[in-house]
Amino acid sequence: MKTILPHFLFLSLILLCNISLAQPNEIQFNNFSVDEGLSQSGVRRVFKDHQGFMWFGTNDGLNRYDGFEFKTFFYESGDSTSLGNNFIWEIFEDSQHNLWIGTFGGGLSLFDRELEIFKTFYPNLPSTSNLNERSVKYIKEFPKGTLWVATHAGVALFDISKMEFIKNPTPLKSFDKKEKSKMKNLFIINKNRVILAVSYTHLRAHETEADL
Repeated sequence: MKTILPHFLFLSLILLCNISLAQPNEIQFNNFSVDEGLSQSGVRRVFKDHQGFMWFGTNDGLNRYDGFEFKTFFYESGDSTSLGNNFIWEIFEDSQHNLWIGTFGGGLSLFDRELEIFKTFYPNLPSTSNLNERSVKYIKEFPKGTLWVATHAGVALFDISKMEFIKNPTPLKSFDKKEKSKMKNLFIINKNRVILAVSYTHLRAHETEADL
């Protein structure tokens, strides 16, 4: 026992030294701004797609970064293949690798990777609806093939295979105007019940009557 213990302690010290030496270097950060090609410095969403591209949604334009340079996408008046709006709320990739962009007042935009153009969809809302109600803030998929789209007018459902909204926004009757405007996130509980985070400290349940 007297000879084994020193060897054990010596081996332990070697292992500890190796572990210490194997610790990774400090994490390095690169800062990107408009000088590096970012369309605007106010970034609201950061997303990495299945191809490895980094996407940055800003207050003025959508940006794709390939590790070397940025490519920017904007709303162009009169061009139906451009973004729905330059103010980006949400970036989401579904189970079929479709890339969806939620914008302020500009509905739900689908990105065509081959042609690098967009097709925009709008939930069926009254003609009197305002920009806020046509804003897409959060997107989730449940079950596969169905998008839950959170707007200030309520939660709508979108069928990916049909490429159309199949359920108009369910009004947020129990939510006051302040809560709607400060919606922070969307959590799906089951097929007809979701939880909306209306602040960083408060959650509110919402019945959708999805009938899926």
